[in-house]
Amino acid sequence: MTQLVYRALRDRDWVPAMAQQTLRQASHQDATRDLLAFHELEAVLHALADKGITVILLKGAALARTVYAEAGVRPMRDLDLLVRRQDVRAARNALEAVGYTPLDVETRAGIDLEYRHSVTLQRVGILTTLIELHWSIFAPQYYLHRLPMEWFWQTAIPVRVGNAPTLILGPEAQLLHLCAHLVLHHEGTELLWLNDIAEVISCYQNQMDWEQLLDRAQAYDLLLPLQQLLPRMAEEWQSPVPGAVLADLQARRASPAETRVFTWLTAKQRTTAQRFCSDLLGIPGWGKRLHFLWTTLFPSPTYMQHRYGIRHMLLLPLYYPYHWLQSLRTLPPVGRTSAQQRTGVRTTNDSARVHATNDSARVHATNETKG
Repeated sequence: MTQLVYRALRDRDWVPAMAQQTLRQASHQDATRDLLAFHELEAVLHALADKGITVILLKGAALARTVYAEAGVRPMRDLDLLVRRQDVRAARNALEAVGYTPLDVETRAGIDLEYRHSVTLQRVGILTTLIELHWSIFAPQYYLHRLPMEWFWQTAIPVRVGNAPTLILGPEAQLLHLCAHLVLHHEGTELLWLNDIAEVISCYQNQMDWEQLLDRAQAYDLLLPLQQLLPRMAEEWQSPVPGAVLADLQARRASPAETRVFTWLTAKQRTTAQRFCSDLLGIPGWGKRLHFLWTTLFPSPTYMQHRYGIRHMLLLPLYYPYHWLQSLRTLPPVGRTSAQQRTGVRTTNDSARVHATNDSARVHATNETKG
């Protein structure tokens, strides 16, 4: 948030000179990092395009130079890229070919595409870069298995990063994604994400198809995040949300399924067992649920060796009970992301439950979320 704070306070007579200097230096450092990050992003987009892979930028990568008026104002902790599910393997291969390495080992081969919405890759260099490679935009199992992604692709709009052509979400999809992600993954409290929403509403106020937004939110069981955030944005941030839209929004009723899932995902005090059960019940069909349960409780020997450094594989059976206990112990409080646990480097995806999620087939993955 340094750049945003500096933009708001620079040249204010009442701000002490020392504070101005400190903010200015931090701002320049962030601006340098931003330039390096976008240079890397351009190179990554070219590498993916060379393999015929179309990309939608998400979060900070999408917003920093489109809806924000000044370059470098919106910070990025990583690069969030959305590809089609059928392109995930090719995208991973392309990224690995230019020096990126996955941060996690799958609990079982092919399980990521079934029960995660993204994977994280890292490249170490002058600027250590994390890429969150998404094929869906929400981590909870209910949405992972039910959200139709085609509308997000159909309404995406073209932009360029340097000389690299790419896409960002259209205004309605962008606002729906930001609101739902903030509420479902971060309890609606992240200041940076609130600012993102305010900037998107302001930038697209004359282009936003509000009726389409509300209709899609209702159809996709994402109405409650809008009902929680849009009135707040209008009142507290003076965002230009039409009064008729707010009235229509409040008159709509969420489906029983959305109400149930929303209650699960936003509960303040959930036990580990309750969280796991909400994941399990979010998966359609008992066949897939049992598969999820099996892969959670009994990861492959390769994963167990990587995770626990087992010295002799004859000891493997003894590590499974230990694995279950560790999963229960390492589950973080609801709404806390893996990035918050680690001081800036995240290893899983948005809404994750860190190792417990790794252990549970990487169910939610928390994204650093700031994108």
